[in-house]
This record gives sequence, structure tokens and C-alpha cells, in this order.
Amino acid sequence: MIYRIVFSLALVSMLGLADAQENRTVPIDTVTLSMADALQAASTAVASCEADGYRVVAIVLNTEGNIQVFLRGDGTTSYAIDSARMKAYTLANLGPIRDTATSSGLANSILSSGNANPQLSNIPGMLLVGGAVMIVKDGKRAGVLGVAGAPGGQLDEACATKGIDAIQ
Repeated sequence: MIYRIVFSLALVSMLGLADAQENRTVPIDTVTLSMADALQAASTAVASCEADGYRVVAIVLNTEGNIQVFLRGDGTTSYAIDSARMKAYTLANLGPIRDTATSSGLANSILSSGNANPQLSNIPGMLLVGGAVMIVKDGKRAGVLGVAGAPGGQLDEACATKGIDAIQ
């Protein structure tokens, strides 16, 4: 009898988890992003920002937060290299936990919610500002595209979004 109750509770729990995963913004399951797609997304993001007059860096990280592609546009400043990587790294690590697909959304979630945890912004390598967007392919998480160098995270993020749109 006890085994039936435990089994029933486990089954209900698993079914609830499946429903929760289907309703997520950021998928839990992952897929490997091809080098061609990573390069296309990054180069489109850089070109998009350049067309608007901004000199940027674009970086694609895989789902573990490791560098897959790095592009530095002509005339970008050196701070943009670390900034793009840190934005993407932060989203790659915390986005799935918070079910957030952009670094601006993540920053808002962490810094301005009732569950604020500003100490996360003090972890080395983390940067809670706009400019990174989750890459989703075939309904699975494939990586993150981070952009830095435009005069504002929302502008960086708009270029990252255009880069990802180019591979969808």
C-alpha cells in the first residue's frame, strides 16, 4: 500500500514537472549550436550595430558558458570584450534558473523583484546589464549571444536579437 502511495506521488510530481517545462520561456534541454550558426549570429549582431553607428564586440557562449565564437568589430574598446563575455556568461548560468531569455530581463528579475539578490552582481565574471540573449534552436537551449560596445545595454541587446533572428 505504501509503495502505491509513493509511486502515485512520484508520478504526479513528474507530470507536474513536465507541464512546468512546457510553459518555460527558457528550455531546460540543450542542443549543440553549429559553428556556422554561431558565426552567423555574431557577425549579424556586429553588422547590425555597425549599421546603427555602434562599434561592438559579439560573443557566443555554449550552454555551459564556454566561448564558441568571438568577434571584435573595428574600433571597439577593450572593455567591451569582457563586458560581452560577462553578460553572456551571466545569462548562460542564471537565465535557465530564473527562466529568463535576456540579460536585461535577468537584471530586472534579480535587482528589482521581491526576491532580489543583489549579491549575485558581486560574483566574479557576472554582469547584470542588458546585452545578451539566449539562443534557442529546435525548442532547446543552444547558447547565448552577448554584445557590448553600444551606448546602452538595450542597444546591445537589440543587435544580439537581430543576430539570433538571422539563424532562426
